[in-house]
Amino acid sequence: MPLQTTPMASPTEEQQEKLLDESLGIVKVQSFQMKCCLDKGKLMEALKHASNMLSELRTSLLSPKSYYELYMSVTDQLRHLEMYLLDEFQRGRKMADLYELVQ
Repeated sequence: MPLQTTPMASPTEEQQEKLLDESLGIVKVQSFQMKCCLDKGKLMEALKHASNMLSELRTSLLSPKSYYELYMSVTDQLRHLEMYLLDEFQRGRKMADLYELVQ
C-alpha cells in the first residue's frame, strides 16, 4: 500500500510577512557584520557573514513575491563584498590568492 502524504499548507499572508521580516532582519544583521569585517580587512570573517546571508535563501516557505524581495535584499548587500574584492584585485592582490583563501 503506497504511503499517503499530505501537502504542507502554505503559510498565510500574515505568516509570510513574519517569515520575510525575520529573514530580512537576519540579512540586515549579517550584512552589517560583513561590512564591519571588510572595513577591518578581515575577509574570512566577512565571507562567513556573507554565507549566513545566503543561507537565508534556503527556504521553500516564502511565496515567490516574498522570496524575490529577500533575494534582492541579499544581492544588494553582496555588492559590498563584490566592490571589496574588485578593490583588492585593482590593488594588485591576485584572484588566485583570494581563491586559495576561501578553499
